[in-house]
Amino acid sequence: MKIYLASAWDNAPQVRKYMDQLEKMDHEITMDWTKDYFDADSNSLSERTTQQNVMAARQDFFGVVHCNVFIGIFEDDSKTRGAWTELGIALAKGKHIVMIGKEESMKNIFCWLPSKFKIYDTWEDMLEDKYALHQI
Repeated sequence: MKIYLASAWDNAPQVRKYMDQLEKMDHEITMDWTKDYFDADSNSLSERTTQQNVMAARQDFFGVVHCNVFIGIFEDDSKTRGAWTELGIALAKGKHIVMIGKEESMKNIFCWLPSKFKIYDTWEDMLEDKYALHQI
């Protein structure tokens, strides 16, 4: 499967570990945005140049467009502004969507489209479901 993982910028170290797990399971990550986190002189998006932000936005957009499965890690939605936008792209493109996070963190109305989402409390819960990454 081609997979895109979305989450808060500050969650990049954990997301990188999740990407490693998925790659070991022979999945392809369509865009590794965590590299930007580790390569940045500063982990503040506001300190990046306009050109860097444009490039990152394009890469993330195409990462979502080219995935089969979109995984959103929304454990703290207050820090996931970009990830919610990526979720909107995934919805518009008809992607299979898996959400990770407690119900109280699912504050976006579109999380409640039952035919579009599989929702799990934790990453481990998702991995235990052998059908989690299969299209609904």
